[in-house]
Amino acid sequence: MAFEPPGIAGGPAEPGPGAHGPFQGALFPGGLPIELLATGLRWPGRRGRSAYVAYRDLLHVAVTGRGLRLATTSAIHTLSRRRLGDLPVQLQLLAALRGRIGELPDGEERLRRMEALDRLYAEAGPPRLTQALLLVCAALFALQLWDDAVTQAGALRTGLLELEPWRAVTGQFLHAPFEGIPAFLSPHLLLNGIGLWALGGFIERQLRPARTTLVLAASGLGAAWCSALAAYPWVVGASGLVMGLAGALLVMEFLRPERVPAPWRLPRVILVAVIAGDLLFTAGLPGIAAAAHFGGLLFGAAGATWVTRGGPVGASPGPALRGLAIASLAGSALCFLALGWAVLAPEQALSRRAGLLLEDREISPVVLNDEAWTIATSEEPSRDLLQLAERLAVRAVEKTRRRNPNLLDTLAEILFQLGDDFEAVDLIDEAILLSPAEPYFREQRRRFLGERDPDDRPEPPGSRPAPAPEAPSPIPRDEDALVV
Repeated sequence: MAFEPPGIAGGPAEPGPGAHGPFQGALFPGGLPIELLATGLRWPGRRGRSAYVAYRDLLHVAVTGRGLRLATTSAIHTLSRRRLGDLPVQLQLLAALRGRIGELPDGEERLRRMEALDRLYAEAGPPRLTQALLLVCAALFALQLWDDAVTQAGALRTGLLELEPWRAVTGQFLHAPFEGIPAFLSPHLLLNGIGLWALGGFIERQLRPARTTLVLAASGLGAAWCSALAAYPWVVGASGLVMGLAGALLVMEFLRPERVPAPWRLPRVILVAVIAGDLLFTAGLPGIAAAAHFGGLLFGAAGATWVTRGGPVGASPGPALRGLAIASLAGSALCFLALGWAVLAPEQALSRRAGLLLEDREISPVVLNDEAWTIATSEEPSRDLLQLAERLAVRAVEKTRRRNPNLLDTLAEILFQLGDDFEAVDLIDEAILLSPAEPYFREQRRRFLGERDPDDRPEPPGSRPAPAPEAPSPIPRDEDALVV
């Protein structure tokens, strides 16, 4: 808290009753001294005002490269090196402050907590977990560019989570390239990478790797769950994890400030403004999975609240927390192994998935069509696999009563690849009647009639502007993926 005692603006203030007097050797420009009063520290602030903090409100005091940092429950103050003086002066003031704190009724306990924060700050090493996450994201992105099957098999497809639960994990480490921008400069990967590096390093130093692992696990679950609630067709990206780390920062700043060394405390107004701005900005952007951001933030905050309850500052996690962290890492490893199997054995993975979808009579036509189209556009699908895709597409068409041109086109594409050109032409004619303004369907008809190379599939609907059809909206395909 701050106050403006009489006379401080015009020159050095007279020490009040019980004051220890000015701290000699630490004078600001204009001769205004730092004063160690009976109950707190007073120093000149901005515009001639003075600032004051009571000894009983100080959670931690530490010397940093920027100067002396004073952390209270609700704020952080910095007495800059430029104005305070050289390191010996800073250390002298630090010792004097801790001496005053030690004189409080519970001074010994306060000093023990400060020493624990000193050790936490001094022993912080490189954020290895955060570095590993960045390497995984970069390696998977390189694999995505090399083989699109990685994206097909690993993206978070909410309609397939029950059949392929590994997507809840792998989809959060995949990223989307942007057209017109070199792949290695993908803004999606770069922005999420910067967020992971900045926030992940910050949280990992405060919570250590085991607790950070659990916060990330909670964030990922929250992002996946909210994506499923929002019924997003496809989601890729690590923003849910980044927002979970942001939620953990909020918890540490507002609920657990006594566990954060003064050099790591953040200005609350800036922290809240940045997080709120991200949520508001992304909520209105098309193609952004805003629900995943919110879910990651909420679950990350809940996870941080849980893993930091009780225990001394900087204490190693107990067996239960360590066991959960190991289980989370092992579960993630199994998810990546499942992704590897789906990429290396695509036909078996597609066949298994199609069979499971056909067993579910309540499955959405969106999911049926999406899977049929994935098979139809895969590299050299076998006849058996195409026949499974035909069954998926037929069911999707039946569920929508033949009123969706995209679904009719998917079935036509599959029949064309199976050699039934006449039936394919009949189906694409139905699609043209439903959406006469869409040139894609006419180009498909030319292809089915042999007027266009069979391997020259035209760009699908939605790739160019066209009047809105009167029929129901087309079922989303790969180009409708969301980034998070």
